Amino acid sequence: DVIKGQTSPDIKGYVADKASVADVKVTADSAKPADEVVTYKKVEVPPTPTPTPEPKPTPTPEPKPEPKPEPKPVPPTPAPVPNKQVPNKPVEPKVPGTTALPNTGEKSSSAAVLGLGIVATLAGVSLIKPRLKEED
Repeated sequence: DVIKGQTSPDIKGYVADKASVADVKVTADSAKPADEVVTYKKVEVPPTPTPTPEPKPTPTPEPKPEPKPEPKPVPPTPAPVPNKQVPNKPVEPKVPGTTALPNTGEKSSSAAVLGLGIVATLAGVSLIKPRLKEED
């Protein structure tokens, strides 16, 4: 049997060490392996220096004589008029008429008082219980 040779494919930016692989004759008695390896090396491209732009001479503008603004006459100000005094009135604080809760219309929330009582009871029991165990 004969394995036909092939040309090495071109890969952009790389060069193959072998341009093509030769035909290989393979027999049952051949001890030589039929593997051919093609190694690619990266083509080194020298970096292109970026050209530095030459500075362009900038023409200096000639100074122009600036016209001086003429002073504007200031209108005379009228004499100050004394302000009128407003008598001080005592400020009356606004007191809301009702202290009802917004959602229920009740004046106090019994659920909040009940919840606070339960929490206080549980805290008291948890403080007394360790003392009872220590006395035994």
